[in-house]
Amino acid sequence: MIYQFELYEKEFKLLQEYIHDRFGIRFKDEKRSFVQMKLFPRVMSLGFRSFGEYIQYVKYGSENDHELARMISLLTNTETYFFRELPQLNVFRDFLLPEFREKRIAGNEKKIKILSAGCSSGEEVYTLAMLTFDTGQFFWGWDIEIIGMDLNEKALETAQKGIYYDRSFRMTEPEYIEKFFAPNSGDYIAKACIRQMTTFIPGNITSPLPMRDFDIIFCRNVMIYFSEEKVKKAIHNFYEALRPGGYLLLGHSETLTGIFDEFETKRFPQTIIYQKSEP
Repeated sequence: MIYQFELYEKEFKLLQEYIHDRFGIRFKDEKRSFVQMKLFPRVMSLGFRSFGEYIQYVKYGSENDHELARMISLLTNTETYFFRELPQLNVFRDFLLPEFREKRIAGNEKKIKILSAGCSSGEEVYTLAMLTFDTGQFFWGWDIEIIGMDLNEKALETAQKGIYYDRSFRMTEPEYIEKFFAPNSGDYIAKACIRQMTTFIPGNITSPLPMRDFDIIFCRNVMIYFSEEKVKKAIHNFYEALRPGGYLLLGHSETLTGIFDEFETKRFPQTIIYQKSEP
């Protein structure tokens, strides 16, 4: 039996377009060798004779949804850490949480709902939980729901376990580690006080979101790999999923200028965020 394990240009083009159509992610031409390296072990393990056969299986096979999820897990970067991009986190803690607390108390409601879209292995979700808990303002009947959503099923498994190694804590103050994590045979596991605020679900931001009525959506450094068409689709989905007056926080290199003008821009020291208008 003859096996051909070079990812030829024609095959790569088919894969590029398929991934873009399904997920919005655009792999540049120079990423062909990276994609080949990442997928080669999977192609071998399934017994295919070429990348072309594997691509056909992903697109049309009887278990293509499962394999598509497996493939995207292999190709997407899950590198992240706690307390990433501090200026935005400071805005979240010092301005957004107090604002929503006042609004909810005035409306006789004690619920805040937050989405971390493209949450990877969960560090951002637990960071938001730590900051919320540490304010000391959301006990006594408050319902704080912080939902992490990602395409990468392996990353979501890590997030659900809540177990992390030293590398994830490289921007974390020691007191946060001591307060919110327990030593666990060489790594650390998130304590119940923050885990109980969190939920993790699979999802694709270029499709209508499976949940709505969010007060705050974080989607940072996810859409830098998207085409403009898919960015617009994702932003529209965020807009529809936010409550009036809700906020969208993007990565420091991402902007809505010239892409989507329904949000109001709010400027803070070292960062900007976007607010959905209230009626």
